[in-house]
Amino acid sequence: MNTVRFILAITLLLITAGGCKKNKIEPADVVKIETGTTARLNRVQFINDSVCIAVGGDRFFTAEMVSSYDGGNSWTKTSHPDAGKGLYGMTASGNTVYACGVDGKLMTSKDAGKNWALHQMNYWRFFNSVAVADNGHCVMVSTDGQNFGTIFRIDSTYNVIDTTRLGFGLNDIAMPTPTTGYLAAFGAVLKTTDGGATWNYLDVKNDNFMSVHCLNEREVWVCGYRGTIFHTSDGGATWDKLRNGNQLVQKNYLMLDVLFKDASTGWICGEEGLLLQTTNGGKDWKQFDNFTDYALRDMTLTPDGSLIVVGDHGTMYKVYLK
Repeated sequence: MNTVRFILAITLLLITAGGCKKNKIEPADVVKIETGTTARLNRVQFINDSVCIAVGGDRFFTAEMVSSYDGGNSWTKTSHPDAGKGLYGMTASGNTVYACGVDGKLMTSKDAGKNWALHQMNYWRFFNSVAVADNGHCVMVSTDGQNFGTIFRIDSTYNVIDTTRLGFGLNDIAMPTPTTGYLAAFGAVLKTTDGGATWNYLDVKNDNFMSVHCLNEREVWVCGYRGTIFHTSDGGATWDKLRNGNQLVQKNYLMLDVLFKDASTGWICGEEGLLLQTTNGGKDWKQFDNFTDYALRDMTLTPDGSLIVVGDHGTMYKVYLK
């Protein structure tokens, strides 16, 4: 009986693999952008219609940025030796930009990325995501080898208001309003409704959740490293499991970031050049033909409606969508 089950499983896997090609998406065009760096790029974001910034660097040795001031068409690289450690998280509120990284580094710009100031936090943690909260505060999260993580609330003078320590790694935070936010973590997703002062567990589990994207405070998607996708349309009261990353008889996707432009159309990127697209809110996904083997770690939409993806080895592509 075990042999029969094994043969059936292999057959189903072969059928699944054989049917993948017809589900591939060919973009209208893919343009490789020269960034001037071979360091890993972890985050990319438009600050306004003209300015786009990507941050990264060598984890323990360099902090690097590449910036565009013409809507993502041309880019310049800047290094920040005063930070001296890789940058992993970034967010913006108006022209104020926050970038955080290894060993308690927090960099801020008040002029959409033209000039930067370094704030060395007293907590020498691996900060990997940051979000803007209420009263000029921001919330940063850290991880320590996925063994534990800490939530930090930072005031407008960059001092720590308070901390919340949890027994698992914290990967990504998003705050669609100044008081409401979601946190993607190792085996858990949490929500705050008071600007990050307190957090509640939501009914999402069984993956290392790497990314959370909010269209608003009620419409939210999260994706896990092993390929699990959840969605809520009621602020986390109930969740639909759109994809179970633990199912053996399906293609193996290693996911790192999720992005939606509206309730229907969204993308997921990940390891080995993975790029997926959905047009029905995440119920079904199609994979783009691979244009790189490097991990793709973050995405942003351009003013012209194309997609910029960044990742390892200074990778940056502009994907023109059909």
